[in-house]
This record gives sequence, structure tokens and C-alpha cells, in this order.
Amino acid sequence: MFQDVLVDSYDDTIQYTDAFLEQLLDDLEVEIEVREADENEGGGDRIDRRAGRAVAIGLFARLHRVGWVFLDSRDARGIALESLTRTMTNGSEESDEIGGTDGLEAAVDGMDDIAQRRDELAARVRAHAGEIARELAVLQGGDYGQETFDTDAGSWTLKYDAGDVQYLRFDPKSGAETYVVSSKQPPEPEPLETAMADYGAFVATYNEYVRSFDGLLEDVPDEFPEIESTAELVAERDRIVERIREVGNAMASELYRYEGDYGTYATTVSGTRWELKWDEGAVSYLRVGGSDGTYLISQYSPPSAPEVRRLADDVGTFVDAFNEHVRGLEADLSQVSLGEDG
Repeated sequence: MFQDVLVDSYDDTIQYTDAFLEQLLDDLEVEIEVREADENEGGGDRIDRRAGRAVAIGLFARLHRVGWVFLDSRDARGIALESLTRTMTNGSEESDEIGGTDGLEAAVDGMDDIAQRRDELAARVRAHAGEIARELAVLQGGDYGQETFDTDAGSWTLKYDAGDVQYLRFDPKSGAETYVVSSKQPPEPEPLETAMADYGAFVATYNEYVRSFDGLLEDVPDEFPEIESTAELVAERDRIVERIREVGNAMASELYRYEGDYGTYATTVSGTRWELKWDEGAVSYLRVGGSDGTYLISQYSPPSAPEVRRLADDVGTFVDAFNEHVRGLEADLSQVSLGEDG
């Protein structure tokens, strides 16, 4: 929309700058004076500018309701000038005063029917394109996406989200693109008419696209080898992990006795950190390899069988290190002397 005419897209109100309206009325006076020059020798009186302003605003309100867009203010003034001239000079044969208001009593053709027809057509296209969107979502196995279909007249892009059409855009080989379906605003009547002339070709192209998948899965086998059971492997894994947990609980019990209600014991085995955490005499976890390591014991899922196989041999070394740690504490305590009694 040109700068002189301001449209509020939220409440659909239209505002016109004084400069635009004044220029429009000036042009109107000149046009009427020229047309009446032969009969009135000088063009007659000046028009009622207040009445002309009201007619202008009413005209643009009707144009806006059907989605009319002007490229610039010159286009607007040209169209408005022609319409206003016809409106304000209607009945001039009965009145010599160009500035009179007889012309303002003339009926102005409404565009509500055009807008209603446009809205009804857009709703039908949305519903029909929505079916295509759902089929595409099922075919492509996703909630959202888009596809472009080429016709002789241009290309159609359908974007869908959650199985429903988000927009349907027609991009002709010549001219501007048109959003036939949009979540923002309905299309203008003339571009919609142009697009709908090719809509049938779009649907036909979509149908050909779907048919191109016919027979695609006919040679795909639907019989597969038997699956080897992991039950025995898992049972053995669980048995070993449970034995490691028993060892961990025994260590946690000893740590609880002389260290306190909770804490951690850590040491290095074969160059890797092993850490046991206890809480009131029970093991919380046994982790190998730092914060991103493997939990041989945890409150959640057990480790994988390959990890158990890789680390199980070092559990004994970890226990030996703990026992050595305890013996060292005992030796240190044996050196403590409180002196003679009394």
C-alpha cells in the first residue's frame, strides 16, 4: 500500500493523509472543469471539499475490503479520480452547480458480494488442499514438510504442519506469486482467479506424483530370519552385576562404619578412576572412568554386557586397593597415643 493511504492490518481501519485527499480533490476539480468547459465557460463552482473527502474515503474502504492494492499514490488518484468524477457529476444535467451535493446521493456499487465470493472460494480451496496436505504427511511419514509441483503455467508449493495445510503458493511463469491459502490474509480476487485457472492442473500433477509410487514396495521382502534371543546373555550379565553390587554393599557398609552416613571412595585401577558412592551403608553407584564413565552399579539401568565383560576383571583389583586403604587406616590409628591415664 502506498504511503499516503495507511491501512491498519489489525482492526482493518483505513486512514488517509490530508496531503493525499487534498491532491485528489484538486485533481477532481481540474477534471470536472475540463469536462464542463464547453458547457459552462470556465468550469463552474468549486466542489464541496468536505463532501468529496467523504466520498473518497467511502470508495477506498470498499476497494480495501476486496483486497485492492495500489502500486503508488498516482495509481490510487487515477482510479479514485475516475470514480469520484462519475459519482459527483451524476445528475449534473439537473443542476448547474458542480459544487452541489446531488451527486453524493447517487448509489455507490458495493463490493461485498465480490469479497464474499472470494472468501467462500478460498475456504473451499483450503479444505481441498488440506486433504492433499494430510496425504503428503502420511506418505512422507512426518508431521511437517513441503512439496512443489510444476505445471505448464507455473509452480505450486504446498507447505503443511501437523497434517494440515499451512500455505499454498502459486508462482506463475510470469507475474507475481499468489498465496492461494495463507494463515495471514486472503488473496486478492484477480490473482486468485488467475491461480484457480491452473488449480486443476496442480491437482492432476499431485495425482501423478502419488501414482509414481505405484509398485515401489512390491519387491521388498516381508519375511526375515529368526531373531537370536539375548535372554541367556542378559541373565549372565545380571548375575555378574548383582555379585558386583554385593561387593559394593560390603564396602559401603565398612565405609559407613568409619567414614560417616554418606560419601565417596575413589582410587585408580589400571590408569582409570574408580569411584564408589555410599549412602547409609548401601552402595549408590560404582562408576568407572569419571563423570562420563560407565556405571557398573547404579540406581537406574544396568551396564551393557560388553562393558561388564571389559571391566569385570578389574573389580578384584579395586577391592584389593580398598582393603589396602583400610589396612593403612588401621596402621595409622595404631600409632595414636593418648598418654598415661590420669
